[in-house]
Parts: sequence; structure tokens; C-alpha cells
Amino acid sequence: MNNGTVAGLLLRMASALEYLDGNPFKVAAYRKAAEAVMRLDREAAELAREDLLPQVPGIGKAISAKIRAWAIEEDFSDLSEVVSLLPKGFDELLKVPGLGFKRIRTLQREREIETVDDLLLALKEGRLSGLRAFPRKFLEDLHPAIERVMGYRGKSTLDEAYEAAFSMGAKLASLGVFSEVTGQCRRGGDVIDAVELLVQGDLRTLEGLASSLGSAQAFIRGDTLVIPSGLHHAPVVLHAAPPESRAAALLLSTGSEDHVRALGERAAALGVEVSGKGVFKGGSPVAVFGEEDLYGLLGLQYLPPEVREGRPSEMAFARGFSLPGLITLEDIRGTIHNHSTYSDGVCTLSGMARAARDRGYRWIGISDHSRSASYAGGLDVDALEKQHREIDELNDSLGGITILKGIESDILPDGSLDYPPEILALFDFVVASVHSGMEMDRKTMTRRIVKALQNPFTSILGHPTGRLLLAREPYAVDMDAVLEGALATGVALEINANPIRLDLDWRLIEPFVGRGGIIALSPDAHTVGGLDDMRYGVMMGRKGFLTPGSCLNAWEVPEAVRFLGKK
Repeated sequence: MNNGTVAGLLLRMASALEYLDGNPFKVAAYRKAAEAVMRLDREAAELAREDLLPQVPGIGKAISAKIRAWAIEEDFSDLSEVVSLLPKGFDELLKVPGLGFKRIRTLQREREIETVDDLLLALKEGRLSGLRAFPRKFLEDLHPAIERVMGYRGKSTLDEAYEAAFSMGAKLASLGVFSEVTGQCRRGGDVIDAVELLVQGDLRTLEGLASSLGSAQAFIRGDTLVIPSGLHHAPVVLHAAPPESRAAALLLSTGSEDHVRALGERAAALGVEVSGKGVFKGGSPVAVFGEEDLYGLLGLQYLPPEVREGRPSEMAFARGFSLPGLITLEDIRGTIHNHSTYSDGVCTLSGMARAARDRGYRWIGISDHSRSASYAGGLDVDALEKQHREIDELNDSLGGITILKGIESDILPDGSLDYPPEILALFDFVVASVHSGMEMDRKTMTRRIVKALQNPFTSILGHPTGRLLLAREPYAVDMDAVLEGALATGVALEINANPIRLDLDWRLIEPFVGRGGIIALSPDAHTVGGLDDMRYGVMMGRKGFLTPGSCLNAWEVPEAVRFLGKK
């Protein structure tokens, strides 16, 4: 159990207690402990095993004992007892826009509504009228909002899917079965419908696993084993292939339907058959040792998993052996858009810089929230001056990394940036982001963002569509106009690498960088562990054919500083 999981359980306990009107000091203690866990440079489970957790500031003896029970003894009885008092569909209800603790309490206590399904039925039957917390306008917008939330069912974010895949891989390994990740996870989908693994074996292997894995809901569908994961997570799907047909099975299970179809058409034209049973030409088997051999047999350049989405451009690259060198984690020199304890981060500025250096980065941009983001501890001018002094001192004393002074400035409703020009001029870079007023109509929002792009201090447009995957839809905006605005003003567009954002959408990268646009990969890290979300940003960049030359993070400090300050 890693620190992210431990912190998540602590926050889960805090939220449950808060909803249940628990002791506010206890709620605060759990939240404080979660922040303390995310600041640790060792795993909380290790410290618990060594009985060192009570010595960690912010973690008292009682909470330390709970962490030990969860992480070492796998005893979740206390947490389960508290969570059992919540509405059955509590987490899903919270995803409905406008439903907070107060309204959910009202629904539960006055209408006995426990789930999103209950809510939809009550709305259709008119049983929500008369509730003071539910005005007519809110009820008018509620039906489509509920349907959107119900549409998230059976899906996972990329990080959740990888966690499920690795967990299943470990279980399979304990049974002596070799497996590897395939499907949407392998090609880096932003939302995952199925967590797929390829196992070494055949249908009988899958039938044996159906009982060995201990899932009563598991079932065989065709030549796959499906293991349902409930409403809120994607199912796990196991494919099987013997060693001699592994390459073909991996190719077919990785690519999208459109990509596999395009390869099939290419193969048919050459008299080649590629199936789960192997590769054949003229009816005779062809020895293939890897996917590279398969693409070569079809007269194509090898395409990495991330780009196998079935777009005309990817097949044109493959036919012309012209795929550019795509960005990799090894190309990353710096990380931008990171938060510290100066605003809503849980790690000190020094801690973030050292952690970035430990990961091999040569520079880090610190961009805490601007003053309008009071909910996130936005910085007033005095706090900015203090932070800048600390950055100067660290740049003098820390070796091996350069800290850039930045800010995540709110884009105000009229399109102006938070802080006057004389303050914005103090930063090495400005990430301009929308954090409020997301209900604007498309025309007004587009005008607002384009105006922010035209501001001479804007360096990067942060999370351009404001989406939260499986939680909040993008705000209404004309992204064609935004892309044009960024190209015209020389503003970089962010791919926010946090797996609940992955925003800019990867589908918009190719048309932007193809015309000279610059991308900034940003973990939007609020913890040391958050720095590692960069890998998801790299995945999205590769899907959009992003090269190091078009990626701000792949540049050395002088080149990055010149770009960021050129406006």
C-alpha cells in the first residue's frame, strides 16, 4: 500500500465523518494526517511496520494505529463501519454538479434517496419539488447532469486502470502465469473501458483462472475471461495466447478497432493473415518474434502502442517510414506547473525542488495559485515576495536544479489575469487558468480565454478545457479559436498530466504542434508523488505525435527561460 493509497483512505474517513456531522477536530486531524503522509520520503507502511509513524508530525497515535491496521494487518473494519453509514451511492452522488454534502443529506433524510438511480426516479416522479435546497432552475438542469454521471459507470481513469492491471498481474504471477498489459492501458487511453492483460496460455488457462482468482462474477466470453469490477471501475479482461502467437495477439489486443482494421486490410492486400492463432502467408505459418516483425512483414514502419488509434495520419507515417521521434520520459529536462505549501500543495518549496532533482530534472517551475483562488490559499503580494526570496536563496544553495518563479494566475471572468502588470512582470512565467465561472456560454468563454492568451504576460494556458475525467465535463468553448489564439500569440498549451485531467485532449495536439505550437507537459503536482504523473503527460503527448522540439519540458534551462519570457 503506497502513500497515495494511505492518504486516500485518510481523506475518505475525513469526508465520511464530515458528512455524518462528526467531530470537526477529528475531521481536521484526518486531513492533516493525509497531508503528512503525502510529505513523507518513505512509505507510511514501512514506518508503521517499524512503529515510527507516531513520531511523524501531524500523525497522532490513534490515526497511526489506523494506518497500521490498514497497511499491515489489512483490517479496514473501522473505515467500513463509518462508510456503511453513508448513502449507498455517496461517491456517485457527489459527481452530480451542484450536489454537495448539504443537498445529499437533504435527499437522504427527507426523500430516502441513496443513489443516483433513486435520484433520477424521484426527479421523474416529481418528488423533489418542495425541497428548499432544490430550486426550479437547478431541477431543470438535473436530468442531463444525472445522465452524464451515469455514463461514467464501468470506466476508470488511466492511473486507476494501471493500478488494477498491476494488481492483477501480481495475482497472476503468484499463480505462475505470465501476463502483460495490453488494450487501452497499453496505448494510453484517457478513459479506460476495460483493463486488459494478455496471459500466456489458451482457453483452458482462462477457465482455470476463473476459479483460481476467486471472483464469483468472472465469466468466459468468447476467448477472453471477464472479471467485473463494479459500477465505478472498468472490468478486467484477460486474453490468452501461446508463446508462438504472442506477438500477433499483443498487436490485435493493443490497437483500436480502426487501427486493427487498417492493418487487416493491408495484410489482406499482401496475402497475409494475422489472427490470435498467429501469422500466416499463403496458408503457411510465419515465424514472428515481436510486433516490429509484424509491421515489417506488412511493409510498414513500427508504430508505438500510444499512436495506434486508427487515424489516417498514423498509417501515412507507417507507410512512408516517416514517423518522427516522439517524446519520451528520458527527454524531459524540466517540470512546470507545480504547487508548494505557499498555496495548496502539501510539500515545501525546497522539498519539491529536491524531489524534482532526485528524478533527474534540471529545472522546476513553481506556480502556486494567485490571490483570487482564496479556496486554494492564493498568494497575496507579501506572500509572493517571501516566496521569491526563498527561491533566490535555494537557487544559490541548491546544486543541480534551477527553480523558476511562476504563478498559476486565474483568468478572471472578463479575460484579464489576476494581479496587475507590475506584479505579473515579477515572474519567469505565468500559467493562465480558468477556475471559476465555468458555466459561461460558449461564445463568452471563448472570448474570455482568447483575451487571456493575448495578455503579454501569459506564457502557458493551463488545463485548457477544464475537464475532470469521469467527474466534470469540459466547459463550453470553441477550441479551434483557442488553438488559433495560442498560435497567434505564441502561448504554449498545457497537457495537464494529472490523470483526472489529461487536458489538453490528445486529439487536439497534432493539429496544434503541426502548425508550430508548443506544448508544456505539467504534472500540476501538489505532492512529491504528483511529480510522477509526468508519465501520463508523456503518453498523451506521444498520442498526439509530440516531439522533443515542440515540448517545452525537453529544453534546457536557457532555452526554456527564453521561450517563457519572450512575451
